Amino acid sequence: MKLNASTRLCIAVFFLSIGSSLGQVELPASWAYPSADKGADAGFMGKVVQARKNAGLTATIARGNAHLNGTLLDGGTEMPYPNLVIDSANPVAANGDWTGTTPVDVGGGFTVSGPINFSADGAGITVEDGNFSDVVGRLADAFFPGLPGGSDDSFDALDNGQNFSIELLTYLELPAGEITLGVYHDDAMELALHPNDARDLFRQQFVGFDSNSGSTDRTVTVNVAEAGLYSARILMAQWNGNAALKFDTQSADETRTLINNTSNTSSINAWQSITTGGRPYVTSVARAKFI
Repeated sequence: MKLNASTRLCIAVFFLSIGSSLGQVELPASWAYPSADKGADAGFMGKVVQARKNAGLTATIARGNAHLNGTLLDGGTEMPYPNLVIDSANPVAANGDWTGTTPVDVGGGFTVSGPINFSADGAGITVEDGNFSDVVGRLADAFFPGLPGGSDDSFDALDNGQNFSIELLTYLELPAGEITLGVYHDDAMELALHPNDARDLFRQQFVGFDSNSGSTDRTVTVNVAEAGLYSARILMAQWNGNAALKFDTQSADETRTLINNTSNTSSINAWQSITTGGRPYVTSVARAKFI
């Protein structure tokens, strides 16, 4: 779907009017899909891309989006960065040379059926960052999908936990009322929602941070007008050092519960897809031409 410049401006003004990043926002009933439309598979759909270990990429939301879109160019080659995460077609995924646990699809796609509870050090190995307690005990951190990646495109060294961008898409099954969503992250991050599809270019940022960051928890309190399924997207752009990404809800006493933790009955459910065809969303815009 393409929109001209004037239509784009109207949409942007609409989204600015309904809320802002952080603080407290309203989630209108018109944004909800019926809970009965949830798909068969719980969890998240994702994509991860990674540049060479010495790329020194900035940690910004714009960089993360460009990286995921394949439009981020390597200044040394003037070509898009090769994706150095480990995919299922890479021989190291099965020959015992790799320390990671979840190779991604060719192109960087993956799914997560449980909670988002990732961490990594500079070499891509989990570091148990943060503390999420549960009725069955503390959950161990998971490797980021596809990490550790190759330090360069030779894949001779598999110790790259740097310079990656990750996207997670889901439909949150939210109850009506007030709920606090939290993202624990390192580095730049955005949690966005949209009434149609959170991949829309005009998605609304509910939580965000646009620079380097040590491991930090950021939250937003949402007033949900109607129980249902809400399209959400998390983006994180990592720079160097450690990385972390965890998605939770937080109660008034600051008890944290990872979203889509099937071992905890208090956990908010998340779904990879919906059974309906979904609503249209904007993937690109073009400047209007006047004759």
